[in-house]
Amino acid sequence: MWKYLIVSLVYIGIIINISSCGITDNEAPIPGYIKVTSVGVEPFGNANEETHNITDLYVFLDGQIQGVFPLPAQIPIFEPTKNQELTILAGIKNNGVGANPVFYPFYKSIVRDIVLDPLETLELPLSFKYVDNAKLGYYDNFESINSIFTHVVGSVQGSIKRDNTTSTVGQYCGKITLDSGSPSLQLTPTNHIRESEIIGGSSYVEFDYKGDGVINVGVLKRNGTNEAVNYKVLVPCKSEWNKIYVEFTAELAAKDFDDYAIVLGFTRKESNNSATIYLDNFKHWHF
Repeated sequence: MWKYLIVSLVYIGIIINISSCGITDNEAPIPGYIKVTSVGVEPFGNANEETHNITDLYVFLDGQIQGVFPLPAQIPIFEPTKNQELTILAGIKNNGVGANPVFYPFYKSIVRDIVLDPLETLELPLSFKYVDNAKLGYYDNFESINSIFTHVVGSVQGSIKRDNTTSTVGQYCGKITLDSGSPSLQLTPTNHIRESEIIGGSSYVEFDYKGDGVINVGVLKRNGTNEAVNYKVLVPCKSEWNKIYVEFTAELAAKDFDDYAIVLGFTRKESNNSATIYLDNFKHWHF
C-alpha cells in the first residue's frame, strides 16, 4: 500500500543522502534548521478543539525525502539560502504499536516555501487539517444525547452513558461501567456502511480513551443473514487520556461482505472485579 511505500522510501532516501557525502569532502555544508515543538490538528466539524497523537514528522524538500523526525524535532535544511519547498506529513504509531510508525493518510500534508540563512533556526508551529476527500463513516463526540452506539445483537445488553466529569474536548464523553453482573459489553454503531460506499484505500478508526479496563477494536461484517465479528487490536486502558489510530484498510479491502460496522468490545482486566472505561472523539475514516 502506498503509505508503506513512502515509509520504505524514507529510509532508502536517508541511506542515499548519507552515502552521497564522501569522506573526502573538504567542506561540510552548513545547514539552517526548522524547529518544531508545537503540533496540533484543526477542529473538525462543530468541535472547538481537536485531539491527536502525532509522534513523528515525515519531511521532504523539493520532493526529496529528508527523513523521519520524532517530536519535538529539529530538522536540518541543507542549502538553506535556496528557495525550497518543504513538505511535512504527520506520523503516528499504527494500531498503537511503537515499532510500526506510518504517516496518517487522513491528515493533509503541510507545504511551505522556505529560505533560511546558514545556522538560522526557524520555529515552525504546525497545525494539520483533515483531508477533504475522506468519508466520515462514524463520528461521536458524545455532546449529543443521542449516541451512535448500541449493543451488538445477540450480546449482553448494555449501553454507553454520557459523562461530564471528564472529557478530552467539549463537556461530555462516553462512560462504560463493568462489574460482576456485566463483565463485558459489545457496542457497535446503529447504522452499517454498505460495501458499495467504499471506493478503496485507507481506512482507520481513531478515538480517545482512558480507564482501568480493556477495549477490543474490531469489525462486524454482514453477508446476507450471516454476521461475523473479528477483533483486531486489544487496547489496555491508561489512567490518563490517550489516543489511538487503528487501521482497517486490509479488512475492508476484502469484498467479502454486504455491509459492515466497527465494533468495540469492553472487558475488565483479569485482576479487577469491576472496570470503568471512558471514550471520546470516536471517528471512522475511509475513502
